Amino acid sequence: MNIEIKQLNKAFGDNKVFTDFNLVLDKQVVAVSGESGCGKTTLLRMIAGLTDYSGSIENVPEKLSYVFQEDRLLPWKTVCENLAFVGKDIEPSKLNELIESVLNKLGLSDTRDMLPDKLSGGMQRRVALGRAYIYDSELILMDEPFKGLNPEMKHKIADEFLEMIRASNKSVVIVTHDDDIIAKADERIQIN
Repeated sequence: MNIEIKQLNKAFGDNKVFTDFNLVLDKQVVAVSGESGCGKTTLLRMIAGLTDYSGSIENVPEKLSYVFQEDRLLPWKTVCENLAFVGKDIEPSKLNELIESVLNKLGLSDTRDMLPDKLSGGMQRRVALGRAYIYDSELILMDEPFKGLNPEMKHKIADEFLEMIRASNKSVVIVTHDDDIIAKADERIQIN
């Protein structure tokens, strides 16, 4: 990953969130932190092309995954179907292997045939993480990705997920307030 952000400007009415902001994201796992309302989520949305801005954001991969603050699972699909939904371009036997691996690593093997409304909030969060990983993307943008997980589960899942990222050709930008997650990143960026 080598995303270059140059002379970025973004305002909401009179509230200037970014003014001539410059940044290079060039590590595999980047954590972005800062006070609430400083523009962390807005930065992810701009990188993803989901909101307008002036300036430039260069070298964003064509394919990216996004873990929103909400899980956004398809309520009529089971855990496996939610994971498979984003893997349509992957050869079926490889997709099945990948789904099995993700279910195992994220502690979801027993939930494969369950609908999202039958899962705890933490389980739904892990399905959202797995879905973002399975999608054939080079970059995963994650907004408070480990919220809703108890402290022990958060550490276990964060370690497993980041191990999967580091073993792949993917990069990740994580927006978080969590110092424990920030400490696991290759690069830490503080936005004021």
